[in-house]
Amino acid sequence: ANGIAIATAMTSTAIGTILPILRDRGLLPTAVGASILNHGAVGEVGPVIVMALLLGSRSTWASMVILGVFLIITLLIVRFTSRVKRVGRRLVEAIHLGASTTAQTTIRATVLLLVGLCAIAAIFDLDVILGAFAAGFVLRHALPEGDAEFEEKLDGLAYGFFVPIFFVTSGMGIEAGLNAGDLVNLLAFFVLLVLVRGVPVWLASRAERRRDGSRAYSIRQSLQIAVYSTTALPIIVAVTQVAVSAGAMSTSFASTLVLAGVLSVLVLPAAGLALGHRSDHVPANEVMRVVQGPAAPDGRTPEEATVPVGEEVSEPRRPASPP
Repeated sequence: ANGIAIATAMTSTAIGTILPILRDRGLLPTAVGASILNHGAVGEVGPVIVMALLLGSRSTWASMVILGVFLIITLLIVRFTSRVKRVGRRLVEAIHLGASTTAQTTIRATVLLLVGLCAIAAIFDLDVILGAFAAGFVLRHALPEGDAEFEEKLDGLAYGFFVPIFFVTSGMGIEAGLNAGDLVNLLAFFVLLVLVRGVPVWLASRAERRRDGSRAYSIRQSLQIAVYSTTALPIIVAVTQVAVSAGAMSTSFASTLVLAGVLSVLVLPAAGLALGHRSDHVPANEVMRVVQGPAAPDGRTPEEATVPVGEEVSEPRRPASPP
């Protein structure tokens, strides 16, 4: 169990931690930002599922059944949400009308969804992170096009309240006294994190190709994607808490792992900033035009070439930022 916990921690990504960094640096709507989010989603959902299957108090098969039940409940909520949007127009209109008043109906409904799914995850003895991801999945299904005003309110709630609480509680779990051996382990875990998580992401980014056969990202951009994707902390905190509760890991050892995650949050985003360049801020939809293939003889893209000359082509919609 101790080895599984360490391996799970080394393959994680702190998507919730780097998301505000990417937003402030204007990388979210770019191709580089989209790649970081893709790797980050795998690096956060994957370890949570591994934790539920291999580090829980139940057998692996029992954990799989529980995960399946939780998934079914999430899909039922999604279907209920779709039915409400189709049938309950008055209810939906009332929620939208109350969103700009002191009732703040959209925020209250979102918090209810979050607390409800996290409570279900806790009842099933799953990590609450899984409940939070399920809430985000339902929310994105309910608002596929996004809502700038609503997402701005969520940002204020998340970055102004929940994220600071997370860092405070994470710091409270760290033992202050570290000897020379703990410092060596701290540096060793940080190096392992870079090797186990960063190197595969860098290789995957370098292997990505456009349709014309050219590389999707330069060496510098691949390094930038790798260092952001290697930033880890929330899963390390969660997995060490599970391992300590199971008696498979000492508190001091868990503190060293968490400190390695803290070090990654301090060092790697700064390295990503140093690797940044103005060319990285090309919108993802413009990059996709290049990915779709070479331009037509008259200079138009293959998508535009299907439209008669003289007619306007609508600009591709930029993907909405995650909630």
